[in-house]
Amino acid sequence: MNEAATPKLPRRLGYTTLFLLIITAVGLLVAGPAYRMGLLCFVVGILASVLNLRKGTQGMVAISVLATLVGLGLTLNNLNWFNKARGVPPIHDISTDTVNPPKFVAVVPLRADAPNPVEYAGEETAAKQMAGYPELKTVRLDADPGTVFKASVETAKDLGWKMVAEAADEGRIEATDTTSYFGFKDDVVIRIRKDAMGTAVDVRSKSRVGLGDVGANADRIQAFLAGLEAKL
Repeated sequence: MNEAATPKLPRRLGYTTLFLLIITAVGLLVAGPAYRMGLLCFVVGILASVLNLRKGTQGMVAISVLATLVGLGLTLNNLNWFNKARGVPPIHDISTDTVNPPKFVAVVPLRADAPNPVEYAGEETAAKQMAGYPELKTVRLDADPGTVFKASVETAKDLGWKMVAEAADEGRIEATDTTSYFGFKDDVVIRIRKDAMGTAVDVRSKSRVGLGDVGANADRIQAFLAGLEAKL
């Protein structure tokens, strides 16, 4: 069947699917997942695939099927993020010490335009954190502060964080981590102090934007502490 004889609806759906696929790809490049575009691309792709197969417009079948698969992938990915968000508290400031959380110093100017203020989020956030992440507490290590400080810097660099401050005399390390998928910037401050057991380590991770973090800050702290303990 030549293109002139191609039924209009299947052909238009095919082109619509192609358009949605392009918009979805652009959305992925610019701002993470294309959210509802993935589901729309999936639904229109299925419809276009069926009609093109039935009407004989073979030229649009490959595009329709590709859009369907892309849309399905995006939809499943978005559902995964949605389910993960439902399972964690909607907070964006996580600290191993919620009574006296480590304070940001060098990072403060970098957050000047950030929607989330640099100050600790408060008692309500602390209560939600205790309910959602009861395992996050001050870590005490049988090592001197100098050794722990050096290992902490190495661990932060191993995790790919951008170092902002390494104040050994204060036992303070500050860094910024950029999430790989969305490109969000979250800031971290590590406090290292001598105590009766050797050294106490506290870590605080705070998002610059967003009411919740889908568990990213807690995961980051846990990854750091695991890496630090492996070095000591």
